[in-house]
Amino acid sequence: FGTVDPARLVRNEGARPGDALYLTKPLGTGIVSAALKIGSMTEGAARDAIESMMELNKAGGEAMLAANVHACTDVTGFGLAGHLHEMVEASGVEAVIDFAALPLFEGVWDLSCAYCRPNRCFSIMELNPPIVSSSSPLIEPLLSKIKTTSVNPLRIIYPPLVSYFSVFFLVGLIIHKSCS
Repeated sequence: FGTVDPARLVRNEGARPGDALYLTKPLGTGIVSAALKIGSMTEGAARDAIESMMELNKAGGEAMLAANVHACTDVTGFGLAGHLHEMVEASGVEAVIDFAALPLFEGVWDLSCAYCRPNRCFSIMELNPPIVSSSSPLIEPLLSKIKTTSVNPLRIIYPPLVSYFSVFFLVGLIIHKSCS
């Protein structure tokens, strides 16, 4: 264990409408792990995902502090939907995701379509109400608003990300919570 300077602590609450959502790694390590366990993928084919899991999050932490982000989460055992749900609930906002922009490790889409999922995924789906709406507005008009908003998340977040990551992915936008 260790100590953390409270001024350098970024929580999963505090996201604000207009904040851009970035991923610094592709998704699918849980699916890759499940595929390895049942022999549906070789270790060689899973190499990128394995290396990603071994990569420390130091660069991400430094980039967040440099960008003065409002909130963050790590996508681990509850997947993107679960962790993003925690963040938007704690922040009192909603998020719109461009599903086509989500980065996936090689083979993850096909494995998912074949229903290869981490075991915990099924229990999480059974215990929780649906948190993903397919009736969300299209992301393209919302992402275009990023370029015209008075606080430009691309300008705030983009330069620090370039300094710390060779690859990162803009995948969505935080919006005001609807009154539904």
